[in-house]
Amino acid sequence: MVTKLPPDSTDFRVRVAAEKRQRMRQRLLAATLDACSGPGGPAAAVIDDIVGAAGVSRGAFYRHFASLDEAVTALVDSLVEEIVAAAQTTFPDIADAALGCALGTQLLLRRAADDREWAGFVARTGLLLDAAPLRAVLERTIGHGASHGAFAIGPIELAVDAVAGILLAGIRRLHGNPAAGAAYILDLSVILLQALGVPPDTARRTAETAAQRIGDPA
Repeated sequence: MVTKLPPDSTDFRVRVAAEKRQRMRQRLLAATLDACSGPGGPAAAVIDDIVGAAGVSRGAFYRHFASLDEAVTALVDSLVEEIVAAAQTTFPDIADAALGCALGTQLLLRRAADDREWAGFVARTGLLLDAAPLRAVLERTIGHGASHGAFAIGPIELAVDAVAGILLAGIRRLHGNPAAGAAYILDLSVILLQALGVPPDTARRTAETAAQRIGDPA
């Protein structure tokens, strides 16, 4: 006679298995970041680097990803989701497009200054700022600001390219020179706002307000 488990017991086992699989996936993504953030980026990394950093077998890697490229793509998607979620959670009530842009810029650059591994991956690959989900966020933010008169821009695609380029240059500078610090982050956010057509004085005041809201001295 076969003993059937109660439905709630079966659900519990399924949930535990799913949680275990998710923890392993996150462990592999963290190891991918570690392996791909050094000199040479993903081009210099191999799967053995990832499984070594994660302390797992190659079989465990292949149960989650078909290749190194797939793991890197999943890592970029995860980093984009993390950035967007952090911004929405930290400052969910921002109606001012210029202030929202300054906050997002400074949060991203602060992450680069505080987390050299993360900054190394972004600086050496450029993949994060080329990712379609992040570019979509930039398009929405910049488009919203333009439609409400906060930004004076030409084609939105060019504006997104300009913003992504400034952010990538800033991340690379902070990765190479973390001591550049808060003053550099503030000044670069001013320049980014000016690139979107915000008048210099307004750009400076907005960037300083953003720094105060985040908690850095302006």
